[in-house]
Amino acid sequence: MRGHVFQNILKVFLIPLMAIFICQREGQASYITIPKEGQMLVEAEAPEEGKWPLHVRIILPVEAKPAVVWKVLTDYEHMAEFVPHMKKCRVIGRQGDTITVEEVFKHFLVSMELLLSVKESPPNRIDFRLVGGNMKVYDGRWSIEPHNPVGTLLTLEVAVQPGFYAPRGIVSWILKKSLPEGVLSIREKAVKDSGKTLPSEEVEIIP
Repeated sequence: MRGHVFQNILKVFLIPLMAIFICQREGQASYITIPKEGQMLVEAEAPEEGKWPLHVRIILPVEAKPAVVWKVLTDYEHMAEFVPHMKKCRVIGRQGDTITVEEVFKHFLVSMELLLSVKESPPNRIDFRLVGGNMKVYDGRWSIEPHNPVGTLLTLEVAVQPGFYAPRGIVSWILKKSLPEGVLSIREKAVKDSGKTLPSEEVEIIP
């Protein structure tokens, strides 16, 4: 009996402490805030002043099952119908689980033309990398994880660098505005496709 109690103590206290110690030694310790229902985490980072690329992470709880969110994210041909600032999205090639997708965004006078190689890893991950267009870097991933009994925790991580001159401050401002709007549109479409009503409360953005 005492042996079982001692083992439980090790599992609860010692093992998590060892994991933190290992991560700290490897310089990988990080703490990510998980937003609650009705909240969205938006983080933007740059390596150094004047350096590229900009890194953005967005985490949003979605009131729909992961399978529904997956279907919305992979419905490329109809994405321009509900994603703000997206003027075009079409599949121009497919080989196995890798898809070539053309996307065009326009935000004020800034136009982003993207040719992406998209690798689908169902049911919970979509990686994309830039292979053409007017950007220098546009690489990232979508993560889809179960959250609560019938919800999803949707995460977008992306690194961005334009292939044309643009002040970094303006690009950062555009990204922090347009990317969250795009993620919210994914949520809205997934909730609608689930036959539910979107909550009337405005989503709180956590910086």
